[in-house]
Amino acid sequence: MGEEITTGMPIDLLLVRHGHSEGNRALESAEDGDVRLHQDRRYRARSAADYRLTAEGRAQAATAGVWLRSWLDDEGLEGFDRWYCSPFVRTRETAALLGIDTAQWQLESLLRERDFGLWEGLSKDVAAEMHARSNQMKKRYKFLWRPRRARAPPTWTYGSGRSWRLWPARCRARG
Repeated sequence: MGEEITTGMPIDLLLVRHGHSEGNRALESAEDGDVRLHQDRRYRARSAADYRLTAEGRAQAATAGVWLRSWLDDEGLEGFDRWYCSPFVRTRETAALLGIDTAQWQLESLLRERDFGLWEGLSKDVAAEMHARSNQMKKRYKFLWRPRRARAPPTWTYGSGRSWRLWPARCRARG
């Protein structure tokens, strides 16, 4: 009793989701019945990893940064030991807009969102209608299903148990 536990695991973990993105805007429009963005070849040709923040998303990130800097100051902290960010454009934009001058961001692919391939950016109803056979497979094989043209299987995208167990060790190794 009274011994300090030194397992290398984080004591504090703060997660900040990216701000409103172009993908969010397209999905909201589709849910409202406006599918023009989904019919735009330029939009459909882009990877979801390249979606940028909207003006609203940039404002959200700046607001989160004000809160985070204030919280760090109130806690008497200069920052965290490590700062991680997924490699997606919108997450890197969000990280930069937080305005943490001392943060040295490390890109970590295990933090990325699931890749939905041909389903990317479509509302559930539109995707189910456009890709009926794939939707049947999704219902049947909930945890193993992968949309066509998705770059990574679900177990890797969400991080298999093994990947996530190894992640703290990778973090410690990076020092």
